[in-house]
Formats: sequence, C-alpha cells, structure tokens
Amino acid sequence: MTECEAPDPDTALSLRLENRGNYLIRVTAAFTVDGERQHRKLEVFPYQKAAIDDIDQAATDLEVQLRFMGDRTRYLAEPAPVQAWPEGHGHIRLDGHWRGPGSAQWVQAD
Repeated sequence: MTECEAPDPDTALSLRLENRGNYLIRVTAAFTVDGERQHRKLEVFPYQKAAIDDIDQAATDLEVQLRFMGDRTRYLAEPAPVQAWPEGHGHIRLDGHWRGPGSAQWVQAD
C-alpha cells in the first residue's frame, strides 16, 4: 500500500482512493483469490490520496468498506475488477465534511 503509484499491470491491480473531504476514512478491501478471502486495510486522511497496489489480477468479489469517522459506513463492490479496470486500476472518490454526510463513488480517474 503506497501513495498512488502505478501498478505493474502484469502482476497486480490497484485501488486508488481520493478523499476530497475532511473525514478520516478507514478502508477495508476484501476480495477472493483462488478460493481464499484476502483483506487490505488503510486510512485515507482528509484531502489526501492513497492506494492499495497489490490486488491480484485473479481477484473476484471485491468489496470495499469505507468507514467515515463520525459518520456512516459506505460500501462499494466490484465482482470482476480485472474486467472492470482495463487499465489496471479502479478509482473511488470520497467526499463529505464534518456534520454532513459522507459519500463514496466509483469514478473514472482524472
């Protein structure tokens, strides 16, 4: 897990997260590879970008839990990341400001 580096498309997929709001967001990405469930965790700080760069290309059933500290938890899913992300990465935009609702959505990378 590193700061938004391009993944090697021959070995891994990347999940990029961009936080445009002021919530601290705890992220858990879970996916299945060869019948085994794997998990990756990180925190995305306000107004920062982060990435999970080591998602196996064989991953299926990706579920992303996004816990906005002080607000609700949001969930996004992608059944077949390698098919949905032809360039090797998915991009989630996070937003929300304290006392208001947080939001999370899949977007095309800028």
